[in-house]
Amino acid sequence: PLDRGGSIRGAPQADAVVSLLDIFGFEDMNENGFEQLFINLTNERIQSLFNRIMFERELEEYRREGITAAFDPGRGNAECVDLFCLSKPPGVIKLLADQCQTGKDGAAFVSVLNGRFGNHPYFSVADPRGIQQVMKAKGLASKAAGRMKTQKGATRMTTKKFKKDLSLDYRECFGIRHYAGVVVYTVRDFVTKSRDALLPHLAEVLRKSSKPNLQSLFADDSEDAKGTVGEKFVGQLEKLADDLQQGETLFVRCIKSNMQQIPLHVDRKMVLEQLTRGGVVAALEMRHAGLPDRLEYRTFAEEFDLLDWSSRRAANVDGRVVTEAVLRSIIGGEHQGVLFAFGYNKVFMKSGVLSRLRAVMLLYTKQIVRKVQSRWRAFKGTKLVHRVTETWLTVTAAIAEAKATGVWSVAAISAALEEQQGQVKPWWESIQGLDVKSAVTKLEPLVKDTTFSKLVSRIEATAKQVKSVASRKTSADAAYSSSIQQGLADVHDMLAEISRIEEDTEGVVDTDGGKQRCEEACAAARKRLEELRITALPDLKNQGPTYDLLADGPIEVDSGAVDALIASVSGLVDNARKCGHEITVTRREFQKAIAESSQQRAEASARLDALKKDAQRCMTEGIDGVMDCVNAASELEGQLDDLMEEASDAAAFLATVKELSEAVAAAAAAISKAKAELEKREQERTERTALGSRLDDLAERVAEGLRSLRLRPAVQLESKDTDLAGELTAVSAEVAELRGQLALPLDALRTKVSAAAARADKVVEALEASAQDEFSRRRAMFGGGARVSSALDHPEEFIRQEGVQDHEDVLMRIYAGVKELQEAKAQRSRVKRCLDHFVKHAFAGDSAFDPPGRA
Repeated sequence: PLDRGGSIRGAPQADAVVSLLDIFGFEDMNENGFEQLFINLTNERIQSLFNRIMFERELEEYRREGITAAFDPGRGNAECVDLFCLSKPPGVIKLLADQCQTGKDGAAFVSVLNGRFGNHPYFSVADPRGIQQVMKAKGLASKAAGRMKTQKGATRMTTKKFKKDLSLDYRECFGIRHYAGVVVYTVRDFVTKSRDALLPHLAEVLRKSSKPNLQSLFADDSEDAKGTVGEKFVGQLEKLADDLQQGETLFVRCIKSNMQQIPLHVDRKMVLEQLTRGGVVAALEMRHAGLPDRLEYRTFAEEFDLLDWSSRRAANVDGRVVTEAVLRSIIGGEHQGVLFAFGYNKVFMKSGVLSRLRAVMLLYTKQIVRKVQSRWRAFKGTKLVHRVTETWLTVTAAIAEAKATGVWSVAAISAALEEQQGQVKPWWESIQGLDVKSAVTKLEPLVKDTTFSKLVSRIEATAKQVKSVASRKTSADAAYSSSIQQGLADVHDMLAEISRIEEDTEGVVDTDGGKQRCEEACAAARKRLEELRITALPDLKNQGPTYDLLADGPIEVDSGAVDALIASVSGLVDNARKCGHEITVTRREFQKAIAESSQQRAEASARLDALKKDAQRCMTEGIDGVMDCVNAASELEGQLDDLMEEASDAAAFLATVKELSEAVAAAAAAISKAKAELEKREQERTERTALGSRLDDLAERVAEGLRSLRLRPAVQLESKDTDLAGELTAVSAEVAELRGQLALPLDALRTKVSAAAARADKVVEALEASAQDEFSRRRAMFGGGARVSSALDHPEEFIRQEGVQDHEDVLMRIYAGVKELQEAKAQRSRVKRCLDHFVKHAFAGDSAFDPPGRA
């Protein structure tokens, strides 16, 4: 319960909270924008959490117990989450935040993403053909859809009706390979929606509100609270994920059975797709491949020690010894490592092993109980009393089961059970309320009476017959229900065929009344099919089957009624099919045209696919004209697809195939011509990236120099140090300015960066020399003598000077590693920070004295 302030009453402890998170699934709308991007990011992050819980925790359990995992958790989707959320290097959200400063939106922002993530495994650069395929799959019209050229070059409108007329420009689109599949996003007003529109003075007013809940919403005045909508969202999402990981997280997956919302119908392909994309199938495969059932040795021994004779002969037997003995004797030692494995504290078992052990345990326990009961009754002389009681319970249980399962409707069985119950009832009633001795005396006549033994045998036989008939009836009912379900599935398929006929004949000109006859035939078939789906088949299911439950062998279920209903509508569907065929003569001619041009089109399409990668590279580098050629060919591909759906203009189809071949050839020529420029621009971009990294390195060096000056006491600073600080500040400003001028002509940028680097090197070297002079002076004050070096000492000499020659081998290996990093073009400042961190981490808590200057 919540109090008026919104806090939880009676639950002050965090471990007393049960939280429910209900979110939308992955969304793939006709047009996916800003909102869908963040909805799908949330799902991707939750899916990552699901993978971690289901897979990584499972692996961690195996590692903790020293067992080699028998399954591979796969690649996961962490890279996809990082594609959105990383700050360094910047991900999609960070880049979007940067665009809020520059104002780049739409195609300009997509161009930034294409340049940054063009080769990322989870990012897909949009191209005209890909967008057309997406729109076609969604039943949308593109800008070119609805108009096609005929053979004579005229333009005509298509007759195809789309679900929605929507225009998507590939230049404004990009794709993300989510865990649930590829989703194409359209960038429109992303920058506007990313900006936090609440003005500072309004936020201040709300922060001073008298309502505690309202205050809490605006209480955060940190730097994180001042970010864009996307940056705040990512921060909140990570906090949510951290909270979910703290507790025992359970997942509930909601599965949609069919898109038509038809009861009792399961679209198996659709359901399987949801299970696969939600990670459920992967989790089941992992469970099947691994060892999901596990028990501590003590728990296992407590449950199954009866199955190990050696443990009952010895005292204080270790739980692991009992576990190993039971599994090797019942399951077989040759299956160790496959069906079961022994960890440090637990035993791991394949699915089915634990249930098998429990079945064996139950059977063995029953045997022991029966032996104990038999001997006890013989000792007490109550065996006959127990037999009468058991017989009465058997016949009453058989009657209850017969009534519950519907077997009571069989006259022969119900009559036999009533007769047998009447025969045993007097004996059972005669011993009610008597003590054991009186009951034994009362039943003495039965000792020599063989008729009671025969009655017991008949009752047991009838009870067995009840179970058999009930089992056969259940199987027959299931078969009957299956026939009804099959009938419903057939009706659904025929409805889909009627829809296809209606769609295929849409737009056909009715010259002789054939189309009207087809429409009437389709309407009649649809009406009857809907009657079967809504009324006839459900009524037939409620009536139930008719069968002979006492016949020998399996019960044959008569599905004639279902077949008759299906047959009654099959003729109507055949008539609709025939009418549709008669008015689609032109479509058959179109099929001939497709066959004639199939090879030419396939070759052109394959060549266009091969050009796609180079075209995307040209688009990323801003080379004009190439993508226009590819776009023209892709539009012709879309026109061919639309013509194929219409299937009515064979001449236009052949002409468009020819145009496609010519357009692909033109696109190939344009790419070939642009390759030299493409390679030049890619090299230039690589060099600009390297220059940017060099500027980053310079900025770090300068910042490090300024930090070192600020850490030195003011009394130790000389005028030259002050001058150096001024020069460092100037260099820092110069580097910052150059970082904003990376778009300068390459030669000019290269020259300016080299000049800045030379100036920075000169100032930093002077600063290092000043620091060395100061160190030498202070060393001389303590009698250590002055040591002045105008150049860097060789590593081996420096090691000896520092007095750590006993560790020379280790230090030289570290030096060799640093040289490898330098040759691999690693940034100097980042390597230095890593080494500093390693030293601090290794010597954390070490109180040994280190003289000044040697830290």
